[in-house]
Amino acid sequence: MISTCTENLALEDVDVILTTGHHPIPNRLLPLPVNFHHEPYLPGLLMAEAADLLIHHGGYGSSQTALYAGKPSVILPTYSERLGNARRIESLGAAAVVAVHRDSGRRVVDAAAFRGAVHDALNCASYRNRAAELGDLLRSFGEAHLAAQRIDAFARQTVSASRAAVSGAEEASLPHTAMRTDPPCPGDEDNG
Repeated sequence: MISTCTENLALEDVDVILTTGHHPIPNRLLPLPVNFHHEPYLPGLLMAEAADLLIHHGGYGSSQTALYAGKPSVILPTYSERLGNARRIESLGAAAVVAVHRDSGRRVVDAAAFRGAVHDALNCASYRNRAAELGDLLRSFGEAHLAAQRIDAFARQTVSASRAAVSGAEEASLPHTAMRTDPPCPGDEDNG
């Protein structure tokens, strides 16, 4: 993906911040074009919030970061799971997806399609607006502590509803172990 970006964005009027997750850039790609700046690592969400566009492979973390930050994406999916993520985000109007093909074992992307996707994602208000709407929606769900509270409440409600459904005549027809909520005690005759 790095070579796709360097080969196709070197002469474009864009500034590219390239992060590699602490991995070195292959020597064959150095030196980087003058409009590229490499940092081995930057906090993903902070970087996404400062960016106009994210170009990524469609992995879950990158996809969620772009959505949460409310930024459009150009996605170059390299595996089927990533393609599924990419297609879903594209269907929501927050990403352009560029197909990745294999040629002699090397991943390749159509240069014109990639540059066009970057141009559209940066310049079409529909991508920016939809990504911002989705980001607002995701952030409205709250932070991790609120998510944990909601999961806990849902689990309690589900357990409570399950217990209520198993009552009266139904309870008598179920094996004892189906009603058990605590682990069997050592030496229990019916521990199974």
